[in-house]
Formats: sequence, C-alpha cells, structure tokens
Amino acid sequence: SFVESKNSSLPLDPRELGGFLSLSGIPRNSLIGQNLFFSSLVYRYKWFDNDFGLFEAPVYLGASVEYGGVWSDNDLKLNEAPLYNAGSIFFGVDSPIGPIMLAYGRTEQDLDAVYLIVGTSFN
Repeated sequence: SFVESKNSSLPLDPRELGGFLSLSGIPRNSLIGQNLFFSSLVYRYKWFDNDFGLFEAPVYLGASVEYGGVWSDNDLKLNEAPLYNAGSIFFGVDSPIGPIMLAYGRTEQDLDAVYLIVGTSFN
C-alpha cells in the first residue's frame, strides 16, 4: 500500500485516489486524505470494428494525462500539497460482457502498474 501523509489523524470523510484513470500507476485508492484535487484528459480512438462471427466488437486505443492528489492538512495550500503527474495508454474491446481493457499507467515518481479490466468496474 502507498500512503503519503504529513498528518497522522484519519480523515472524517476520506477522499481516495489511485488506480486506472485516477492517477494511473498508483495502487487503487491508496492515496487517502480529507482534501482532493484531480484533473484528467482522456482520449479514446475507435481503431476498427472487429467481427468475431457471433458478434462485432469495436476496438479502441487511448491515452490519459492525469494530475492530482489528496492530503489531510487543511493548512496546506494547493501548491504545497503532494500532487502527482500520471498517465496511461490503453487498448480496449467493447465486448458483449462489457469492456475488456489492457492498460499501462505510470507516474512522474516512477510508480507504474499494468491493468486488466474485464466487464464493468464498480467503485
């Protein structure tokens, strides 16, 4: 687990970041704090329609750029908070069971992860 905090007290209403398209490269929901800042730009391109015989499934390529973080110290200004640059590249198929995606995410701090997502994800 990856947690960075200057304040050891637990937040009353925790905000979480980490995981695919939510600071890709950082383990899912491993950044926890009271305050959250997050911004992202995601591009998805329909590469082609694949005919599997019984069904057709469009194939997509995509990429993301993400920036943000969470922190618990209310005295910290945004420019003092622990913020991360992250990004991902992904390949996906829109199948009858839902999306199937293979992705790679990385942060500026050299944290990285590979994701295999099958079906709809629930948070």
